[in-house]
Amino acid sequence: TSLPEASTFPGLGRESGWRRWIDGNLSGIVPNSQDKNEAVFYSRSTLFKTTDAAATIAESATGWTGYAWTWTDNAAVFDRFDSSRFALFCNDVGTKFTTTGGDWFHENTNPQAWTWYKEGKVEWYGTLSGDFYPEEGSEIMVASIGYYWKTQLMRTENLGKSWTLVTEGDADENMNLFIAFNPEHPNVVYAGNKYSTDAGKTFTTFPFPVKYYNSYVVGMCNAYPDVIFAMDENCTVILRSCDQGQHWQVYAKPDWRFKYFDSLPTFAADPHNPDKVYTLDRTHDLACYDGEKWTPFNVEDHVDRDISYNYIRNVAVDPNDSDIIYAGMFASGGSMVMRTLDGGETWEDISYNLSRMG
Repeated sequence: TSLPEASTFPGLGRESGWRRWIDGNLSGIVPNSQDKNEAVFYSRSTLFKTTDAAATIAESATGWTGYAWTWTDNAAVFDRFDSSRFALFCNDVGTKFTTTGGDWFHENTNPQAWTWYKEGKVEWYGTLSGDFYPEEGSEIMVASIGYYWKTQLMRTENLGKSWTLVTEGDADENMNLFIAFNPEHPNVVYAGNKYSTDAGKTFTTFPFPVKYYNSYVVGMCNAYPDVIFAMDENCTVILRSCDQGQHWQVYAKPDWRFKYFDSLPTFAADPHNPDKVYTLDRTHDLACYDGEKWTPFNVEDHVDRDISYNYIRNVAVDPNDSDIIYAGMFASGGSMVMRTLDGGETWEDISYNLSRMG
């Protein structure tokens, strides 16, 4: 006997179509061993439940469960002046805004994306990174749009109601992993291998050294936002600029890569000290470099290193306290998130009830 159509929470287009189907390789049914009339179903990234032996099936999640996350460390950005305003960057549905701290998200905030994709102007309509213009109440944002490492830059002046495609064509394609406005010079925007001096209306390629012309920006020191960091395409060299990217020097060039199993580097700039960066060491564990020496953190001593290809995939530093650092693991199945409150001297597992997914 076929299962009945599942009822869902209203809104965001969930009332009809594939969101009401329970099928596919990532679906499952878990019966209640104590009550033959009850079972929980998992499908389409949400939960459903029946209490009447599948005569009816209703969505049982606590509400909106989120969209497909992007692959970067910068898949969410907060308004510097209003913490209730933030944006999510999602693989298949683009940028989503909230002005209520996540209680409610604006619908359809990439109206031009499908047209751009059909016209061949972008590789896909997902977004990966972006930033708010650093002025209170501003509705300007610059964000990337495309498919993983093939993205273009777009700009909105009305919090996503409409967008302008700022870059276009193969020559302007970039991963655009990191996008940030300079809070001390608000019209300056760093994005991938480019920068803007008109708040993102136009972009110019950074004058990277000829040897490292394919580099891209990976971080900015919040307290000294003229200081930015970049990596070469092989992720073996860290470049630093102290003048908004107009001149670059090799900052670190050890004999290992700052990435391991996938194509994304592990990197964070210290928010207060323009000389400190956090990335991978020779063993793919987390380390800090201050311009002179490497300090290993030995985070992986606290997790299961036997899991295949496990390493420190993500690192984030608390913008208000550099002693608070988070490290995310790559491999699924074990502890996923570690935290230090003392600048790396000690680490604790804060995976708690998070999914053990890399």
